[in-house]
Amino acid sequence: MVASADKEHSEETAAVFHAPSYLERCMGDNASAATLLCTFGNRLPLAISEIGEHLADLRDVGEVAKKGHTLKGNAGNLSAQRLYHAASRLEDALRSQHLTLVSSRLKNLQHEAERFLGALPAALDSLA
Repeated sequence: MVASADKEHSEETAAVFHAPSYLERCMGDNASAATLLCTFGNRLPLAISEIGEHLADLRDVGEVAKKGHTLKGNAGNLSAQRLYHAASRLEDALRSQHLTLVSSRLKNLQHEAERFLGALPAALDSLA
């Protein structure tokens, strides 16, 4: 039973974070890779919160799109592909003024951020 749970947790981490491509970007430096992941993980909740707060008042859609773009870039650099795609879809909806899509795209981004944060401890363990 424990082996099955460990396998599921490992598969979840792989679906959220692609360690091989991330380590390649970090030139195999596991310590730096772990530090960057941890820093991003610590900052992610605030970034998501700020995006949500700014979206509550849609007066400055361009600024929110910039925040989404920054999050997308950071997630991409860390090989957090699901989070990257969620941020990209939100940014696209904002930039194209498809405001009816924004709420669902924000919820998806929040969901993927939670998945990333849930997988983060296992990702950090894999780099230790």
